[in-house]
Amino acid sequence: MAEAKLVATAGGNNPPCHTFNEAAESYLTHGGESRYLVRVQEYFGDTDVRAIYPFDIRQMAETLYPNAGGATRNRCAITPARAVLYHAYDRGWRDAIRVRRFREERPAPKEPASVPWMFTFLRQCDRDKLGHLAALVLFMAQTGARISEAVRLQWPDVDLSGRVAVLTRTKTETNAIRHLPDELLDRLHRLDRDLALPVFRYTNRHSVSERIRAV
Repeated sequence: MAEAKLVATAGGNNPPCHTFNEAAESYLTHGGESRYLVRVQEYFGDTDVRAIYPFDIRQMAETLYPNAGGATRNRCAITPARAVLYHAYDRGWRDAIRVRRFREERPAPKEPASVPWMFTFLRQCDRDKLGHLAALVLFMAQTGARISEAVRLQWPDVDLSGRVAVLTRTKTETNAIRHLPDELLDRLHRLDRDLALPVFRYTNRHSVSERIRAV
């Protein structure tokens, strides 16, 4: 009888189980970032946060993003999972955890388009009546915008009289102002302005790349 009482007392002192879903909801409630968290939350679901180890997190990143590089796995999987588990530690739901990030390969430097190439490309676009593509390529060349930023540009974000455009950044989640040189401004003035459509009419970076190669 005494032995049974001792076991019951020990079991009653065990801390309650908290799932990854619970930790994620608490993390969001207290101001956490929701971006990229959905897929991680679906993966771990009702797993006890105490049962998740660094190996599990890296395996999750490889499973969710099998063909991605280290930078994408770190940003989209390691960072949100680690943030939730740090929050669980702050709440006393698990021990502290350290997770190694994946190695990030430094991208090879890209050669900027030469002046003769740009002149020839724009001239061919004009012959093929591809004004939007010509303006898009010139916009990227003269503002340093990525394709993904250029295709998301909307007319309300362009001030032709003020000669500026506002880029919505994808990686840093901040906006950036870009000034519009004369030649670019002239091409933007020539475009049809439909507020329901992106400035350059393209919505997919891959279709832009294919069209550039075709020209």
